[in-house]
Amino acid sequence: MEKQVLAIFAGVNGYLDGIPTADAARFETALLEFIEKSRPEILQALREKKQIDDELKEKLTAAIGLFSRDFSA
Repeated sequence: MEKQVLAIFAGVNGYLDGIPTADAARFETALLEFIEKSRPEILQALREKKQIDDELKEKLTAAIGLFSRDFSA
């Protein structure tokens, strides 16, 4: 469930806006791998809290922003 929330958060907050539709699935897969490896505490927090509070939103925004800058479509 937490992986779906992460993907939806990225899409709803515009991180996929500049990504061609054909690359959206690759973006999602790479994002999930990035978070699992470098920010596993985010997935744990999503799993445990079952909601996105301000602190978690900041962590999500920072992590996805960092990933997005390095992702090339």
